[in-house]
Amino acid sequence: MGDYKRFFILVAVLVIAHFSIHYYANREEDGEENGVLRYYSSIVSDFHLSSDYYMVDDSPHIELYPTEFTQEILERWKWVSEDFSEINYPAEAIEQNDWLVAYEQFIEDVNNIGEVDGEERGFRSGTIQSYILADEELPGLKDFINKSNN
Repeated sequence: MGDYKRFFILVAVLVIAHFSIHYYANREEDGEENGVLRYYSSIVSDFHLSSDYYMVDDSPHIELYPTEFTQEILERWKWVSEDFSEINYPAEAIEQNDWLVAYEQFIEDVNNIGEVDGEERGFRSGTIQSYILADEELPGLKDFINKSNN
């Protein structure tokens, strides 16, 4: 009878281990999917995009579309890029509706402004980001552009 109990306990432990591994593997996949969804959510929110989300063969598919608010953001972004060599306007990515590339370019460039000499110019990278994304007043930008145009 002792061998039967050991066998039963071993089988129970193996079954519990199997289901635990399966459960945590699924949770990890869900975590990765949620991370992707949060990233897309940031892009949609920052650029005021419209989006469609649906499943294709058990994997999420997300399509992003510009809105009239997106166009205003793009105009400010393009305008700032004309006076700051650190800010690149990814026209081709935007034309191709590749918002992942555009977003990565935006974040990289805004971070570079702060690292290079943004504060020496009288503003921080966060204020440039706020100006482009939210049309918040950018102290020092107009003065800098006026000086560079003279």
